[in-house]
This record gives sequence, structure tokens and C-alpha cells, in this order.
Amino acid sequence: DWSLFLFNTDVHATMSVTTDNPYSGSICAKIDVQKVNGQDWCIQFKKDSLSTIKDSVYTVRFFARSDNNQSIGVDVWGTTQHTYYNCAMTPKWQEFVFNFCAPETCIDQVNINFYLGRPGNVGTFWFDDVLMSKSDGIGVEPGESIETGTVKRNPNACWLFNPYTDQRVR
Repeated sequence: DWSLFLFNTDVHATMSVTTDNPYSGSICAKIDVQKVNGQDWCIQFKKDSLSTIKDSVYTVRFFARSDNNQSIGVDVWGTTQHTYYNCAMTPKWQEFVFNFCAPETCIDQVNINFYLGRPGNVGTFWFDDVLMSKSDGIGVEPGESIETGTVKRNPNACWLFNPYTDQRVR
């Protein structure tokens, strides 16, 4: 289920479902942030009761926009943090996609958290078509080739969150 978590009275936000300009279908989530305290995690739009299997690769995909240019964080948590992703949002709908390798098996204990409480993040955020699914991982990226030696090193890939397939790393 989707919920809005407010850490304390230093922050204020409301959550609703709206039919006003969804990305697809007839509804989307709308979060109005009225007051932040500078701690991004103090306002969380979140989905809980998800599951992961250790060493499996997952893809998180969603569409989002905000009423002005804002930056938010998104992560996936079980009993530990699985991954963290920064999103630069604009007034136009954008697709965001990131992959991660689950560091643990967690059944019905995993959350996707959208952190909206960063400094200056007063405004409205919309989210649509949020999905976390098991993936086969990422092979070579567009424009890369093993044969020509143009596979780039990924400085952000860490062994714990490595979403790449054996083809990519060998």
C-alpha cells in the first residue's frame, strides 16, 4: 500500500489521488509539500510490503514530475538499504529507471521510498506507474561493444548494488 510518512511536526505534506493530468490511465498520486526541515527522509511517499530475493536484480521504473525544478531521492529498503537514486524532477513528466541487486531476501518487508523533504522542496509532486520488477540485469549499454572494447566502467556500481550481468563485467 502507498502511504505518506511525516517524521515530526517540523514538516507538513498531504497525499491525494488526482485525475488532473496523469501520465497514463486516469489517476496518479499527488503530494503537496508545504513545509520541510532540510532532512530529505522526514517526508516519505512510500510503498511497502514488497519482496526481494538475495542476489536477484530488480528494476524500479516510474514517471514523475513536480511543479518546478526539484531534486528528490528514491531508495529501496529491506532490513538494509538496497539502493539509492537521485532524481532531478521538472514540470514535464519524465521516466526514471534504476536497477539494483538485492543484498538480502526479504519477504513482504521491502519499501520503495521517495524522499521529498530536501531543503527548498516546497511544492507539488506527481507520481505515476511506479513498478519494481525482477530483471535479467543489464548487459552492454547503448553505444557499447565488447568486440570493440568500448564498454565503459561504471564508477557508481558497487558490488553490493551491482545490477550488471556477467556479460557486462567479464
